[in-house]
Amino acid sequence: MAEQKGRQDSDIASLQYAQEYYQSRYIAIERSLEEAYNYLSELNETKESISNASKISNRNILTPIGSGAYLNAKMVDADRFVIGVGGGFFVEKDVSDASAFTDRSIKSQNELIGRLTKSKEELERMIIETASALDEASRADEMAGHQHHH
Repeated sequence: MAEQKGRQDSDIASLQYAQEYYQSRYIAIERSLEEAYNYLSELNETKESISNASKISNRNILTPIGSGAYLNAKMVDADRFVIGVGGGFFVEKDVSDASAFTDRSIKSQNELIGRLTKSKEELERMIIETASALDEASRADEMAGHQHHH
């Protein structure tokens, strides 16, 4: 009887550990999803800016230069863009290349969001299953405790 009680306690502890692990992974994936959606939003803004650049050629614009700081500048060449390609590297591209690069980045970001969403859904299922198993194990442990006292 004591051996069975020890095994039940071990099962409950394992289930609790699994539940905590799944919940922490879930929180991490939610954060990653939030970052992915924010970056997707930035990419969509970039795409829109590239497609509208010719409309502001030779006009004064406010250009961001840091946190909440802008520089009043004149757009002189709406046909060339400097695009961040990752790892802190930037390259100069014409309108069609910049647009194509942004489209590929948007597609890649949407794929990432799809994978993260699928992982989040799988973790939700695992959290529910583990909670159910934990509840069942706790009830069995409770019942074993009541039977032991009679």
